[in-house]
Amino acid sequence: MFALLLCFPLTTLQAGGLALPEALSNEPTVAEAWQQLQNPKLEPPRRSEASQVLLQGVSALEPAQQWSFLVHADGLDLWNADLRPVYRQLARSWEPLEARLLETLVMPPGQKDAMLKGAIRAAGCLSTSNPQLLEQLAVLLETPQLASESRAALDAITGREFGDHQAFLAWWQTAKSQTREAWLEQAHEEEKVREVEDWRRRLSSGQHPEEILLGIVHPRQPIRAMAYDALRQLDMDGLDDATKERVAEALRHALQAESDVQLRVDLLALVPQVLQGREALNPLLRALEFGIDAEREAAAGYLQLLQPLDVAWEGLLRGLEGVYPKPDDGPVLPDGHVAVRMALWSGLGTLAARGEAPDIPALEARMQAALAVENDRAVRDHILSAIGRLGGPSCFAVLQPIVLDPDEAQADRSDALIAMRGIAERTGNHQLLAELLPALLADAQPQVRRQAIASLRKLHIEGAAQLLVQRLAAEPEVVLQKAILAALAEKPDAQAFPALLSFRPSTPLREAYGKALLAQIGNDVARLDQAYQALVARYDREFAFLVMRKFPRENLTPEQTVHVERQYTVAVCERLLMVGVEQGNAASYAADAVTRLQDLRQAEPEELLWPTYLVELQLMRGEVESAVAVMTELAANPALPLTKKWELGLDALRFAAAANLLEQGSLLLAALDAAGEVPPELQFAQQQIRGIFPPLKKDSAAEEEGVPTPTAGEKTQAAGGAESQAPKMVSNPL
Repeated sequence: MFALLLCFPLTTLQAGGLALPEALSNEPTVAEAWQQLQNPKLEPPRRSEASQVLLQGVSALEPAQQWSFLVHADGLDLWNADLRPVYRQLARSWEPLEARLLETLVMPPGQKDAMLKGAIRAAGCLSTSNPQLLEQLAVLLETPQLASESRAALDAITGREFGDHQAFLAWWQTAKSQTREAWLEQAHEEEKVREVEDWRRRLSSGQHPEEILLGIVHPRQPIRAMAYDALRQLDMDGLDDATKERVAEALRHALQAESDVQLRVDLLALVPQVLQGREALNPLLRALEFGIDAEREAAAGYLQLLQPLDVAWEGLLRGLEGVYPKPDDGPVLPDGHVAVRMALWSGLGTLAARGEAPDIPALEARMQAALAVENDRAVRDHILSAIGRLGGPSCFAVLQPIVLDPDEAQADRSDALIAMRGIAERTGNHQLLAELLPALLADAQPQVRRQAIASLRKLHIEGAAQLLVQRLAAEPEVVLQKAILAALAEKPDAQAFPALLSFRPSTPLREAYGKALLAQIGNDVARLDQAYQALVARYDREFAFLVMRKFPRENLTPEQTVHVERQYTVAVCERLLMVGVEQGNAASYAADAVTRLQDLRQAEPEELLWPTYLVELQLMRGEVESAVAVMTELAANPALPLTKKWELGLDALRFAAAANLLEQGSLLLAALDAAGEVPPELQFAQQQIRGIFPPLKKDSAAEEEGVPTPTAGEKTQAAGGAESQAPKMVSNPL
C-alpha cells in the first residue's frame, strides 16, 4: 500500500532518495529550481524564489504525486516557503489526503524518517482535528528523532505544548469531545493568564524601571495596567537623571497613545509624580478640557498635587475658570459635570494647607462669583468651605445675607456661618460675627443654632458663657443643650455659674451637666460649698456626691482640706444611704466611709453626725454587733433627739434580732428605755420588737451601774457559732 505513494516516474535528479517527477524534469525552469534547492549553501532569498518556482510546477501534478513529493521534500528541509496554503488547497481538491497522511504517520520510524517528518509537518499545516491523526502524532512524541516535530504540530493544532504522550492523554480525556476552536480559545486564554502572571512577577517589586518601561508599551491592557501601577510605586527620587527622563518620556508617550479609558484615568495619577511644573500642568488641563467625565474628574483632583506650589494654584484657578466662565451679559450657569466642580473646590481647600494663594483678591473674586451661580448643594458646601479656609473679611458681605436669610436652605446658612467663623479665626476679626450670634442662638433652624453655639465656643467672644447659659433652659433640642454644656465645661465664668447651678438637667443631660458644673466650680471651695448646698436643697444627692468626689484637693490650705474632706464624708454617706452598698463600687466607698467616720468620731466626739452615719452604714454592711454597740452609746447621749434615738435604735434592734444578738439587743433596749419614753408613732414597732429580747437580770453588773453600757466592739456568736447577717435597711439621719 505504501508503494502507491511513490508510483510515479523518477529522474536522475535526486535528493536524499527523492527524484524530480518526470513530468517536471522536461521543464528547464522547474528543473533548475530543483537543482538549486539541493544546494545547502543557497542564500535564503534565492531559495525562496526557487521554492516558489518548483511549487508552481508541482501544482500541475496529480494530487497523489503532489502529496508524496511535497511531504518528502519537506522532510528533507528543501523548501523555503509556507506550505500551509499548498496543503490546504490540496485537501480541498483531494479527499483521500487525510487517509494518506495517516498511512504515512503510522510508518515505522527509522525507515523513511524524511517522509514521517514531512507528514508530521503537513499535519500541523492542515490543522486537522482528526482524532486518529492527533493520537498518532502524540504517539510519535515518544520517538526521539521525531518528538520535536510532533510537539510543534500538536502545538499548531491544539495551541498547547505536550512534553510527552502521557501529557497529551491527560488533556485528551476531556478535549476529544470539544472542537478545535474550543481548544485554541482555551489555550489562548490560558496563555494570556500565564503571560499576565509572568508580568505580575516581573513588576511585583515596583522598583525595576526597565521592566516598567517595557510593560508601559505592551500591547495587552492588563499588563499596561500593572506597569502603570508599578510606576506609581517607583521611587523617583532614587533614580538617576537619565532614568528619570526615560520614565518621563514613557509617560508622555502613554498619555498620547493609551486607548483604554480607565487606563487613561489611571495615567493622570502619575502626572504629578513623574512630571514637574508646566509639563505636568498641561496634560491635566488638556484632560480637564477635552477628556471624558472620568478623566476630567481625575485631572481636577490631581491639580492640587502639582509641584511647585504656584503651578498648582495656577492649575486650580484655570480649572475653575473653565467650569465657571466669565459672564458677558449676566450670570452664567456652571459646567454641567458636578463631580469635576466638586473635585476642584476640594483641591482648593486642600491646597490651602500647603501655602497661601499667590493672588488672594483674584481668588476671592472667583469664589464669590462661583457662589452666586452654583446650584448644586454639595458643591456649594465645598465653595463655602474654601471661602472659610482662604477668604478674607471682604467675604463677609457675601456670607452675611445667606446667614441671616430665613428662606435660605438650612445647610447653606449653617455652612456660611462656619465660613464666617473660619475667616474670623484666621484674621482675628470677631466683631461682625459677635454682633450676629445672640440672635442666631435663638434662630428657628437647629443647624444655625448649632453653629452659633460652636462659634461662641471657638471664638471666645466676651460674654459668651452668659449667652450660652441663658440659652440653655430655652433650647428645645437635647443635642444642642449638650453642645452648650460642653462649651460651659471649657472655662469657668463668674456670671454663668449661678445660672448653671439653678438649671435642672433632664436625664439625657446629666453627664454633660456634671462636667459643666465641675468645670465652673474649678478649685474654688466657696463655689463648691454653694453648689453642694444647692444640690442638697433640691435632693440631688448624686450630683452632690459627684462634685465632692471630683473636686481637686491640690493647693488647698490645711483648713480647706479639713473642710472639704469633712463635707465629702457627709456626701458619700448620704449617697450610700440612698443607693445601698452593693451596686458597682459602692462597697469600696462604704468601707472607706466607715474608716472616715471612725476617725472623725475620734476627732470630733461632740459631733453626732459621725456616729449616726456610722450606725446606719454598719447596719447596711452587716456589721450588726458593732452598730448595736455604737447605738447603745448614742442612746445615752442627751444631745441626740429622742425620736431619732428610737428610730435608729429600732432599726438596730431589728438587725440584732435577725443576727440573734439577744444580749446586745437587750442592753440597747434598756438604754433606749432609760433615754425616754418611746414616741407615740413608734410605739407599735417598739412593742413588736420588745418581746424578742429577754429582760436584763436584776443582779447583773449593769444593774449596779444603773444603765447598761456594754463595751463597744464586744462580739457575741449567733447560733451555730457564726455572726449572722441582718437584712439591709436604710434610714436618713437628717
